[in-house]
Amino acid sequence: QAIHQFKQAGLDKKLESKTFVKYWMKEFEVGEDFSIEFYAGEAYEFHVFEDDGARNHLSDKGMGSLQVMSLILKLATILFNKSSKNKTTPTVLIEEPELNLHPELQSKLSDFLLEVSRKNVQFLVETHSEYIIRRAQLISIKEGYVLNEELNPNPFKIFYFHKKEGPY
Repeated sequence: QAIHQFKQAGLDKKLESKTFVKYWMKEFEVGEDFSIEFYAGEAYEFHVFEDDGARNHLSDKGMGSLQVMSLILKLATILFNKSSKNKTTPTVLIEEPELNLHPELQSKLSDFLLEVSRKNVQFLVETHSEYIIRRAQLISIKEGYVLNEELNPNPFKIFYFHKKEGPY
């Protein structure tokens, strides 16, 4: 569905959206570039190009790559396909984006979500990843969100759900 929406919006041909996808593909170690082929009105073939020139199917890259590319394409579609007349801030719900990702790449999800949030998108993320949470905390300190919330609102709000004590 993410590939379909991205391709149908023509975002694979637009420089800004393609640059966004390629940048985050590299950051998440999926590949250097991509192509999407549409066959007989039935199916898509998503190829990933490696830095050595090799071309592979996205489906051969592993579950972590599949999951993160789905997220990248979906958010690229939201970002670059927004109507200029619609000024509302979309809220995106994401459940366990860390699945099948190396801990270093789980941390990078916080950077990715911060960049997208700066383009007027809100997130509600459910995670069990300490790496995402710790990186969000470090970003909050580094960016000065913790010291001066009135002037520099923190985009990260972390709620813990304890079995007996409830959320805090």
